[in-house]
Amino acid sequence: MFILDPVNAVTSIQFYRKVAVQSIGRSIGYLMYLATLFTAAFMVFCWLRIVPPFKDLMGWMAQNVPPMTFGDGKVTSAVDTPKIVRHPSFPELGVMIDTTRTEPVTPQMMEESKVRVYITGNAMYLANRPGKVEVNDLSKTKGPPMEIGPQFYREFAKIFPIVIYIVAGILAFFGFLLWRACATLLYWLVASLLNASMDAGLAPEALASVALYGQTLPSTLFAIMLFTPAGLNAGTVLLAGFAITAAYITLALGAVKNAAAPPAAV
Repeated sequence: MFILDPVNAVTSIQFYRKVAVQSIGRSIGYLMYLATLFTAAFMVFCWLRIVPPFKDLMGWMAQNVPPMTFGDGKVTSAVDTPKIVRHPSFPELGVMIDTTRTEPVTPQMMEESKVRVYITGNAMYLANRPGKVEVNDLSKTKGPPMEIGPQFYREFAKIFPIVIYIVAGILAFFGFLLWRACATLLYWLVASLLNASMDAGLAPEALASVALYGQTLPSTLFAIMLFTPAGLNAGTVLLAGFAITAAYITLALGAVKNAAAPPAAV
């Protein structure tokens, strides 16, 4: 069954004898199937690791960030004294809210206050790097007044999961397709060299299928790594993936060659 191909690709080297003779269309379908499985894993990752912290952040902001109104080229707030908002989990990303100020803010002022964002009555300042500040002039903005307060954060917390699932799903699916398609080209070159040295006699299309299926275990391990708390070095992951895939290709070509060899004379 097609649905069991990932299991067979990992657990059975003899399965690659079937892979070597299947149509290229079936191999492309397998790539789409792997991309779908990876996308599902990534969606679960977003559900477990991204959405809950974001909802917690929005709840915290609803309670701790003073309501502000953006409109008519200015920012107003019920709080008429400067206030620094600093989330306990991200102390380095402090925000200064001082809507009574209209004078320019200098990088030194932001460094002294240890904030990355400074909101005044007519501008927003972003400290992208030490000594450099990006200025967004809000006095030139047009449109009806918009209040950003507790209700805004609560509604955003409801909308954000829908947006992140759609965006993450699209990026994961097509990103995986592009990633594995490019990797298959690389491993096809490896398989071609091994095919010539081992005299396995496989056609280029068969080598492409073997190269694709040989990436199943590294792809599975990468998906599992999404849920592990400890990160791994990118170079180590790439080298391990290359070694595993090359090993599967070598064993697969050996299996195909042995199957094609005539039986020994008695």
